[in-house]
Amino acid sequence: MPESIATKPLVLRPPQTRIRVRSDIEYAPGVLADVYAPDDRPNAAIIFIHGGPVPDGAQPKNMQLFRDYGALAASSGFAAMTFNHRFFGSAIAQATKDVEEAIEFACVQPEVDAERLIFWAFSGGGPFLSFGFDQPNVRALVSYYAILASPLERLRSGAHCPPMLIARAGKDHQALNASVDAFISEALTRNIELEVMAHPNGEHGFDLLNDDDRSRAIIRRTIDFIREHVSA
Repeated sequence: MPESIATKPLVLRPPQTRIRVRSDIEYAPGVLADVYAPDDRPNAAIIFIHGGPVPDGAQPKNMQLFRDYGALAASSGFAAMTFNHRFFGSAIAQATKDVEEAIEFACVQPEVDAERLIFWAFSGGGPFLSFGFDQPNVRALVSYYAILASPLERLRSGAHCPPMLIARAGKDHQALNASVDAFISEALTRNIELEVMAHPNGEHGFDLLNDDDRSRAIIRRTIDFIREHVSA
């Protein structure tokens, strides 16, 4: 990925509070994760799922964006895990296996309360939100400019969808937003607890590219949404 993107920060800067970070933990052979936490006790945990496809060998968890998200989560009182998965080219099967193993790994970390998980996916990571369906320990899902075709299929099959927040970028790719809009329509029909945050002028990756009040408002509301659901 371009260096300018890899080093670009989240548009909402995390508070400068003391947090714990364990970096470069091998959760599967050759695949790494970072764990962020406010302390060493079990905390409700956010599992951040990056998008794809990404270039072979890419390490998305090392992007400043995900470092900032990990720090934001920990400074907000949550544990968080960022990790790499191998969605290289068309390798969706390998990525699916990696994400499944990452979730299992997160659940046995000492900082993580495995009964209070949040899955937060971005872009091409949207299909992996399907892992959160029919799982009572997954308290909510978060989708940021994510492809939702696979979760839509799960929804139509009758699977239970946890409460969900969707952040939609108005200037995103037409086909991607079509999957988002179809999911929203189906979720409303099925009376799913759903919150939609629209950024009318937002680009794909608005939390990285659109340094404006609306981007920050969406991120702040997402943290509040998560807090509400892990406390329920």
